[in-house]
Amino acid sequence: MIALANTPSFFVPASPAYSGTSTGALFVNDAIRRSFQEWQSTASRRLRIDGLQQQLLSIISECVVQSWDGYSARPLTPMAIDEARRFLAVIPDRLLPNEIVPEPHGGIAFVWNGQQSRSLALSLNGTKTIEYAAIYGPVDQDSGRRSFAGLLPSFILELISKFR
Repeated sequence: MIALANTPSFFVPASPAYSGTSTGALFVNDAIRRSFQEWQSTASRRLRIDGLQQQLLSIISECVVQSWDGYSARPLTPMAIDEARRFLAVIPDRLLPNEIVPEPHGGIAFVWNGQQSRSLALSLNGTKTIEYAAIYGPVDQDSGRRSFAGLLPSFILELISKFR
């Protein structure tokens, strides 16, 4: 018999050990294990996306006024905010950024920090373009622009994947 532990809205085996040996028991145990792993994975992704959306909301609420940084930063533009929301809606879960930061010119940047001083920043300014700056190491750098009309260009997806 399989011992079940009660977790919020979900029952899972208390341990990987089971005593059933029939084909049916093995099938049920495997189905429960796979369901729980999928639930964990989905919950983890949802928490990460929710965290990034909360981070974006916080940035929006704090940076919509002139000089939000205590100096002369421009307020975030409604177009940049819209692009940032669309970006979060279309980026694959496996490529989510490490952080979101406001930019003093009124844009919003998504940042990935890789290993060995590698980093990538994608900036959205409400101009239907993604500006990127990538540092691959002490010498190698790259920057440029790509169109952003609601779908991520394959170049940008490939670029992000180098920093995950």
